[in-house]
Amino acid sequence: MKQYPLPVHAMDEVDKEINFMLESGIISKSTSPYASPITVVTKKDGAIRLCLDFRKLNKITIFDAEPIPTLDELLGKMKGAKFFTKCDLTKGY
Repeated sequence: MKQYPLPVHAMDEVDKEINFMLESGIISKSTSPYASPITVVTKKDGAIRLCLDFRKLNKITIFDAEPIPTLDELLGKMKGAKFFTKCDLTKGY
């Protein structure tokens, strides 16, 4: 899919954000012939958020019919566990 035009005033911030994500290991360089375009959303504080447009990918994705477990089911599965993982998802959407 073709990349959307990005606002000129946001280009420096887009470059900074992409470089930050590359250096942090959040993303990596790819030579894949497939890509989803990014768009820029301005947050209330004036900062930018990079968003990927996955609409074309969503059209061909086969969704798992497995229902999401309830909280009680999840807690039951964690009984006796010794190790837990904590994830910071502040930029995960």
